[in-house]
Amino acid sequence: MKTNQLNCLKQTLLYFFVTFFLTFVSLNSNAQTPATALNFDGVNDYIQTNLNTTVSGSITFQTWFKTTVNTGQIAKLTGPVDEGFELGINTNSTVALNVYLGGWVNANSTVSINITDGNWHQATVSISGITASIYIDGVFQSSVTGTSTFNQTLAELYIGTNNLVGNLYFTGSIDEVRLWNTGLCQSQIQNNLNCELSETPSGLFVYYKLNQGFINQNNSTETIASDSSGNSKNGSLIGFTLIGTTSNWDAGIINTTCSSGPNSITNLSICSTTLPFLWNGLTFIVAGTQTATLTNTAGCDSLATLNLTVNATSSSTTNISTCFNQLPFVWNGLTFFVAGTQTATLINSVGCDSLTTLNL
Repeated sequence: MKTNQLNCLKQTLLYFFVTFFLTFVSLNSNAQTPATALNFDGVNDYIQTNLNTTVSGSITFQTWFKTTVNTGQIAKLTGPVDEGFELGINTNSTVALNVYLGGWVNANSTVSINITDGNWHQATVSISGITASIYIDGVFQSSVTGTSTFNQTLAELYIGTNNLVGNLYFTGSIDEVRLWNTGLCQSQIQNNLNCELSETPSGLFVYYKLNQGFINQNNSTETIASDSSGNSKNGSLIGFTLIGTTSNWDAGIINTTCSSGPNSITNLSICSTTLPFLWNGLTFIVAGTQTATLTNTAGCDSLATLNLTVNATSSSTTNISTCFNQLPFVWNGLTFFVAGTQTATLINSVGCDSLTTLNL
């Protein structure tokens, strides 16, 4: 009887051990890994954003992409009257830019960089004045000059299609989509090339990190590309199945963060006695925020913002009576040999002058 009971106990323990092991393996095999990019199937997938504003002057568009197909549209900025830009892939595995600068002009990346090799590449379109330039992986490729500056009214941004007959859908994965309202130059492009922005620099108008959903999982509820610029320009995912290994949230390439952008924000406190205060060509009469457009050492436009706080000076008066035999009388660095009034300049708790007067 004891032997049978022992065997039953062993079998029960074995059963629970095997069940636990299989459950552990199953849970780990179905582990959900957060996605950091978005895969497009080349059939009908795209992101659409109604910016509902005019995009004009100097701008920059940036994105990482990965593909093995030598056709398709990476992005297009357009409107009711199409005077924007489109960025696509040529049959010779180069990147093509068409942009409206008083008329349609185009530029291409060089054939020395094969952008359909299945590896991640970063494309930047920088438009300053009447000139548009292409950069691939932070390296200048070519530029083109038009006759007038960029101006797209009632702008709409499309990622993964050109929104025209035929559509030219993109096949592959896309990550880190950024639209700036300033023209970045090469040093600025390289400065934030291989990182995700951990804070929002001024000048960043649309920013899709595409860090949503889980890789290859059922992401049917993740139908919005969230805008991290703070401007609430969320994009709508159109055509995506959002389940499986394609047409779904995917693994990206960017896994580090940085805080730098093309612009700077400075917080400064001064004393009221230093008003008016001059800073980078700006004049402050009172506390507040102003932004200056500068040119940095690389020849790029840079927006420098100053948040100025003005601290007040302070003053006080003290009356003291003393005896003749206590002269000379020393107070806050002042020496009294006879009765009278003197004032000392001290520093108050906010670092400003404090005038303190003694009537002795």
